[in-house]
Amino acid sequence: MSVIMPAMETSVPPGMAVSERLRQAREAAGWTNDELAAALQVNRKTVERWQTSGGSIKTDRLFDLAAVLNVDPTWLLAGDGEQAS
Repeated sequence: MSVIMPAMETSVPPGMAVSERLRQAREAAGWTNDELAAALQVNRKTVERWQTSGGSIKTDRLFDLAAVLNVDPTWLLAGDGEQAS
């Protein structure tokens, strides 16, 4: 899957959970949960679970999310490094 989005800027502190970084990145990119779900070919409830403490993200999906949202996967997972990819 290859979606090109412009780099975005958010102010998510590195100590935040993956779910919060994901939500902030999605909002900063202007994606709705439905749009992100469609881009990743998952259902909306899966995206919602990822953005709460109730769901974990598989490694392959983490990389897909990072690519779609144009963020660095290491930043998305751990809050380390630069946000933009």
